[in-house]
Amino acid sequence: MHEGWLGSREATAIAAYKVESTSTGVLATGCKAVQPQSNLHSTQAAEVEYTYEVTAAYTAVLTKIPEEGTSKQGWREQIGLFICPVTPETSRVWFRLAVADFESTDEQLQTFQHTIFVQDQPVLESQLPKALPLDPRAEMHSAADRMSSAYRRFLKAQEIAFGTC
Repeated sequence: MHEGWLGSREATAIAAYKVESTSTGVLATGCKAVQPQSNLHSTQAAEVEYTYEVTAAYTAVLTKIPEEGTSKQGWREQIGLFICPVTPETSRVWFRLAVADFESTDEQLQTFQHTIFVQDQPVLESQLPKALPLDPRAEMHSAADRMSSAYRRFLKAQEIAFGTC
């Protein structure tokens, strides 16, 4: 996924990371991935540390921090995703990017993020089944799916049924 940008066929392994339940959702910390071009200011491939936080059933915050020396000094970004289910199989997504970048234009930042999301879109839209299975036996899971599994347990505990199966 995201070959040459946020991913590489040479670096597909996902190390163990921590997942915990919170009062509002789920938190995954210590998530790391090697990324050839992790952000607009990347100067080389980097190991990037992620934090994923589900703050409500349809809201998530992603924090990315590349390793020192591979990007603009002190670079850190946060992406907020706000999802509005429209039908059981379709949703509208709003995206907010927060960075301390006063040199790049809005257009440059938007172009980079658009490149990534255009790559995500066909993957998301081709998922089967279209509704999200909450029963862990409905799909084959791997260790890298720990956050997804925790999110599904959270939805089930919250009795979220719209868009799930």
